[in-house]
Amino acid sequence: MIDHLWLSPHLDDAVLSSGGAIAAARARGETVRVLTLCTRPPALTSPFIEALHTAWALAASDVIPVRTEEDQRALAILGVRDVVYGDLEDAVYRRPLDYATMETLLGGSIADGDDVVEAFDRVIAPHVADAHNVYAPLAVGGHVDHRAVRTTAERTARRLFLYEDVPYVISSGVSGEGAGHEIEITAQIEAKIAAIACYATQLRALFGSAAAMPQAIRDYHRRGDRFVERIWTALR
Repeated sequence: MIDHLWLSPHLDDAVLSSGGAIAAARARGETVRVLTLCTRPPALTSPFIEALHTAWALAASDVIPVRTEEDQRALAILGVRDVVYGDLEDAVYRRPLDYATMETLLGGSIADGDDVVEAFDRVIAPHVADAHNVYAPLAVGGHVDHRAVRTTAERTARRLFLYEDVPYVISSGVSGEGAGHEIEITAQIEAKIAAIACYATQLRALFGSAAAMPQAIRDYHRRGDRFVERIWTALR
């Protein structure tokens, strides 16, 4: 049985949100698996999809290979070698007509006929059964894939913790649900920043620029002379 299973909707979410806690667990010699769900190459297109690819400076055929390489380099910095890719479709590729704008993508509501929770459950369930602690998105920001991962984990995980979705939580804040816990990552904050920097295609969209990212991460996680990440115990 592995000590910690992080459920990452996309190729960056676990590192963005929990990179410090992941690195701290590995430093303690604990086992960590990161399961990323949405890693299937795009088969459809739309104006919204094309706009996203343009913002990332990636051709459609390069999106998954390039972003997977970024993810592997990031997780290697944090000491993670147990990485699993779920080969499921991102919402914008899965249902391009239903999730055709940022507003619908971040609306929090799963579209009628979108069986994403069932699809996620088929991939997640075997890994959850093999994990002592499971971490899923709190779904700050309302991204439908984050919501679906959380819903799936709430159905199956025995010990579930919810991580704050970076960068959404930086701009919107979170009141939390249940009991919030701080994980000190002072010794890991620079490793987290270095890992996030590996996602070069995403930094402009997420932080405005690559140069702005380190300060944004330090500012959010700083508590006086310490740095922390927060997780929340799921209410069920």
